[in-house]
Amino acid sequence: MKAAPACDCDQCGRRIRKDGGHYVIEPCRLVCVRCLGRRELHPQLYPDCLDQWHDLYDHARVVGGTRAGVAAWLGVWP
Repeated sequence: MKAAPACDCDQCGRRIRKDGGHYVIEPCRLVCVRCLGRRELHPQLYPDCLDQWHDLYDHARVVGGTRAGVAAWLGVWP
């Protein structure tokens, strides 16, 4: 079986390391762990949220995993 594909963060454009955290924020946006903690990202992704800011982890629509796990969940691998 071939290796899971390398992925780039939808926010910063950087390649996410093989062993780095991969997070999917609906609707199917892949972000790195660094961008997931950016304060300005919360109001962009969730403008209707009642809280001005909190961790994006608190939103139920965030899925995290390894490169292979996220690629399989997205249906792009194997």
